[in-house]
Amino acid sequence: MASDALEDEDTVLNRVARAIYGANVSHAREQAEQHDLQLDRLRRVFSAAQTETDRSVAILIFALAEDLMSEGLKANLNTGVKGGWAAVTEANGVLATASDRITILELLFWVRADTCEDLRRLKSIRNRFAHHADVSSFADQKIAGWISGLSAREKPVFRLYDEKERSNWRKFNARELYVMRACSTVGQLVSDLAVGPAARAHRVDPMDVEGRDFDALPDNLKEIRRVIAEVMLRFFPPA
Repeated sequence: MASDALEDEDTVLNRVARAIYGANVSHAREQAEQHDLQLDRLRRVFSAAQTETDRSVAILIFALAEDLMSEGLKANLNTGVKGGWAAVTEANGVLATASDRITILELLFWVRADTCEDLRRLKSIRNRFAHHADVSSFADQKIAGWISGLSAREKPVFRLYDEKERSNWRKFNARELYVMRACSTVGQLVSDLAVGPAARAHRVDPMDVEGRDFDALPDNLKEIRRVIAEVMLRFFPPA
């Protein structure tokens, strides 16, 4: 009888703890759903990436990423502190450079480690174009290496096609890989900035905020994935 009572008490405790955690997840999801993903802005930039020169595309995409990182930080920090935001973002402040901002986002667990690594590669690509007048193409050896190192976010799309059909395709060139991987990295950054701060604030797993599959995602996070899909499908034949 005593063991039954203990078991019943344990069951009740678990149910209550689960309910508390579920409420925290719900609050975090509500916060993530309210995050402005700037989808129209992303679509405009991603569309421009189709026609700009290689140099311009690299500068444009990373400029967008820098803006999004800065805005994401500002939205989640106490900018009411007198002179505080300027102190950390200007001159020698701890958030003065793109590298600083990537690092602090990773330290805070607001942005995933793989997203941050991809952002660093995008920064290296931008810098090589910006600092070397003779570099004008994604085919440059160093740049091609960085592109190769970016997360192959286009790979899941291949599974939509028959293996025999895929065997007849030509390989994507460096520019095509850059556009797909860079745009999807920026899309993942936006998604991370919606979920990461909310999950940390409510002490829950980010995956519980997102949901474990597409249908479970908050509506705005579904839409950013549709934006990424639009970019990907420009380079794939109709499924």
